[in-house]
Amino acid sequence: MIFMQPFVMERWQSHYENTVRYNLSESGVHPLTLRELLALADGDGAVDPSLGYGQTNGTVALRERIAALYDGADPDRVVVTNGGAEANFLSAWSLVGPGDGVAVLTPTYMQLPGLAQALGGRLRRIPLREELGWQPAPEDVAAAIDEATRLVVVTNPQNPTGVRLTDTSIAAVLGAAERVGAWVL
Repeated sequence: MIFMQPFVMERWQSHYENTVRYNLSESGVHPLTLRELLALADGDGAVDPSLGYGQTNGTVALRERIAALYDGADPDRVVVTNGGAEANFLSAWSLVGPGDGVAVLTPTYMQLPGLAQALGGRLRRIPLREELGWQPAPEDVAAAIDEATRLVVVTNPQNPTGVRLTDTSIAAVLGAAERVGAWVL
């Protein structure tokens, strides 16, 4: 059985997010009503699709359109998810096993570190340093990413600071991951 540590900030947000006048923590967009969505649609085509059980990895047509956006992409290797949280879960579940090293730039959105630990991964934090403009120190990157590292988790722009990693920081993380054959998510 997988046990995940409580995501304290998310629970706090869920308790208050619909009762406050101004929500400065929301990272999504305001949802549309069905009427607003239909007003944006092209003619009757939007109401013609069947509402039957869909393909869990996305329809062939959708995967082909997504693959066409990337040179050399194969639609059979495209998986459509219901959002970033599902994509993160599938990625971690596919890549992380007991004892695997997982390096995470922190602070961060806590879903992936929690998933990595729940799957038996060994978490190694790479602190983003305020004195470096919320960038990782090269020595911290080198210390956290080693031969045992299977996955490196990067959020860019960073959550919660909103800061973008510099090209130098990105190169340091990618270079360290490449040297040990780790995946970067």
